[in-house]
Amino acid sequence: MRQIYRDDESIGRVRRWQDEDGGLTREWFTAERKKGAFYEPIAGEHATFEEALERIVMYGVAH
Repeated sequence: MRQIYRDDESIGRVRRWQDEDGGLTREWFTAERKKGAFYEPIAGEHATFEEALERIVMYGVAH
């Protein structure tokens, strides 16, 4: 998990998930924006860390 900051304030985080099925490991990322003291998912699963990070940045600029 990586916290994402803007001007020393946390605006969200990116979490990495893994699932093993039949010897294969599947990996995906989720973007979560900070809302008060909690985190709220944004736009489902993402294939890469960079895609999830981009969602947080874009959401932060728009709101």
